[in-house]
Amino acid sequence: MARSARVAGRYGGDARLGALLRQAGSSYDPEGVRSLIGGVLAAPPGPEPAAWVALVAPQVSPELKAELLALADEVAVAPRPAPMPRNAGGCGYRCRWCFRTRTGRSTRARPWERSLRSR
Repeated sequence: MARSARVAGRYGGDARLGALLRQAGSSYDPEGVRSLIGGVLAAPPGPEPAAWVALVAPQVSPELKAELLALADEVAVAPRPAPMPRNAGGCGYRCRWCFRTRTGRSTRARPWERSLRSR
């Protein structure tokens, strides 16, 4: 006998969520729900933290709500990629930081270069 997401407190998988979404008449698929949850988690919490589930379907069943909240919990604790160090992508010599670190030279014009630039 399969345990529901409410009893287990764990996400039941995309197949189960997809079936519950279709049953509720939602226009979202599991990937769309993950995107929505990403936005919900990025926003500051409101007075009702679980109110966002009403955005998913016109009629949200208790099973669907439990599944959505379990997925939100899973997404919230998932490891996020570490932020990239400054200019890790490398822009060549276009920015001052790359120019200075790669060439060891300052971006300020030298006195003899200033006169050439002003002409």
